[in-house]
Amino acid sequence: SATYHRQGSSSIRGRCTRIYRPLRAEWLAQAFATATASLLKARPSPFSPPLVLSPTPLRVLVLFCSSAMGSEMVTVDQVPFAPEITVTKPLRLLGYGVTDIEIHFLQIKYNAIGIYMEKEIVRHLAEWKGKKGSELAEDDAFFDAVVSGSNYMPSLILKGLQFLGCLMQTIRLDDSTSSCAAPVEKYFRIVVIKEIKGSQYGVQLESAVRDRLAAVDKYEEEEEEALEKVTEFFQKKYFKKDSLITFHFPAASHTAEISFATEGKEEAKVKVENPNVAEMIQKWYLGGTRAVSPTTVKSLADNLGTMLAQ
Repeated sequence: SATYHRQGSSSIRGRCTRIYRPLRAEWLAQAFATATASLLKARPSPFSPPLVLSPTPLRVLVLFCSSAMGSEMVTVDQVPFAPEITVTKPLRLLGYGVTDIEIHFLQIKYNAIGIYMEKEIVRHLAEWKGKKGSELAEDDAFFDAVVSGSNYMPSLILKGLQFLGCLMQTIRLDDSTSSCAAPVEKYFRIVVIKEIKGSQYGVQLESAVRDRLAAVDKYEEEEEEALEKVTEFFQKKYFKKDSLITFHFPAASHTAEISFATEGKEEAKVKVENPNVAEMIQKWYLGGTRAVSPTTVKSLADNLGTMLAQ
């Protein structure tokens, strides 16, 4: 793509050189040669590719120099995830795991999951500072705050504080970030491990989202139409191994953009405009004790607990 070539090998070399000037010249020359070859041939190298162009709706660009900067790929059941990506801003890999099922003591893994967020998420989670990851993993209120990007409080109090915060910002009495600030940006990467029909995945998502909406009395005609659109998006697709599903949740709006990419097919995408449906899709993966992947929830809780302790 144009983005791929525009970056240029010289910018990658410059980035690594600026950060690691003390390194020996011959090592840098070797690293540069290997990186350049990997860009042209699109093959793995001992130094790891410094540029990864993911097949996502926004052409997410991941820039890293693994050997030089010490940023290693996180591997989930042999599926690699970059420790950081850039969508509209840098997002950190804060949670990872798998979706699986156990049949007669045999574990069958379906998808590998990577959850990326702005590291500023911890600013909205101050109420849980000092909590251990094991405690956070069992706290659904904590994950409600992760999804909404704001501290968890009873709804009446929260609405009152949101009103006061927005009012103070409007009349310029308070320059700090108030409760009317948008939630942080999030990006989910789902990589297929075991082949299934797209319709199976779509039905699972539809059922989980519908049940969550019905439980809070938010499943109206608008939500039904938006959910049907998502289900139809997956209906005729086939999830081959290493196929990629992404969910992008922008900070500036309560929407979601879903993409699907697989070998030999053109990338497809759909936008979820309904905020209630978009929120419940997040909760399918970030729903605490009710989430589809307990391993991802545990990983996210552990990592956020560590960040909150700093």
